Amino acid sequence: MHDSARARERGFTVIEAMVVVAIVGASLMAFLALGTRPPKARVASLAFAAALAETRALAMANAAVPLPGGPSSGATLSVMQSGKSSIAYVYRSRPIPGAAPLVRDAGLPPIDFGAIVTLANATHAPQPFSVFVSSAGYASIAPDFAYDPARPQTLANDPSCDERGVVAVTVEAGMERESHAVDCRFTAFEVDVPLDAATLAEANGSIARRPPIVPTEPGLLR
Repeated sequence: MHDSARARERGFTVIEAMVVVAIVGASLMAFLALGTRPPKARVASLAFAAALAETRALAMANAAVPLPGGPSSGATLSVMQSGKSSIAYVYRSRPIPGAAPLVRDAGLPPIDFGAIVTLANATHAPQPFSVFVSSAGYASIAPDFAYDPARPQTLANDPSCDERGVVAVTVEAGMERESHAVDCRFTAFEVDVPLDAATLAEANGSIARRPPIVPTEPGLLR
């Protein structure tokens, strides 16, 4: 019974990922059909939405799967800043006590967005950040934290995703800029819902109020 339930869950999450990829492809095809090139910020937003969906699918499909060092506990999407672009990495498990060390998802190579993708935060320059997804598909957000497999670290606590406020991700490519909310409960990036200035300011404040992430070993935070 347990194995069949796991198989159904795995199939469901794979379907979720396929649906997101199909949506991304359809959106890009719509631009091509109109004879226009899609804005870089829009392409990067769709790519981030697909990466987040892949992270959620991986987290739910591999719940409690034995790995060297412990069981898999969800999945991690880590975004690092590199010049004028951001690069995302998807890992099996989360850096929390008792979980296996993170292993990069072999099915999804690093994603170079060709744009700056960062948490909306009026008080910082573009920052690294990570999204941790539990085996139930729920997201939590870690600003100013990027997982480094060469220096694996464990967080004392899994940071929250404040549902009372708004968590927003901003995508910027040259003069193009758009911000959208991250739905923590469903781990979704709402690319079809642009944020107005007031909501974005609320998101900025929500991130600025968060306490700093403290890993068990120093050296990873900026």
